Amino acid sequence: MLLPLLANLGLGGGAPTATSLDTINGGIDGMLLTVKLDSSASISVTLKHDTGNLLLDGSADRTIDAQGDRVLLQYDGDISKWIQIIGNNA
Repeated sequence: MLLPLLANLGLGGGAPTATSLDTINGGIDGMLLTVKLDSSASISVTLKHDTGNLLLDGSADRTIDAQGDRVLLQYDGDISKWIQIIGNNA
C-alpha cells in the first residue's frame, strides 16, 4: 500500500484576519507538508512552537502573512510532532 508523503496546507478562506496554529492532525512518519496561504487569503497565521505538535526552527513561532511565505514540515512518528525543515518567512 502506498501513502502520499507530500501535502499542501493552504490557510485562509473564512479565517479571521489573524489566527494561530499549534496542532496539525494526522501525518505518517516521514511525510512532508508545505504550509502556505490560500491564493485569495489576506490573513496572518502564526505557527506556534511546541504548544501543540509543531517544533519550529530556533524554538520560535513563525508568522505566515504573505503569499510567498512557506514553511516545510516533516512528520516524525517517533515523537508525534511536525518538525520544521525549511521556512522562507521571518
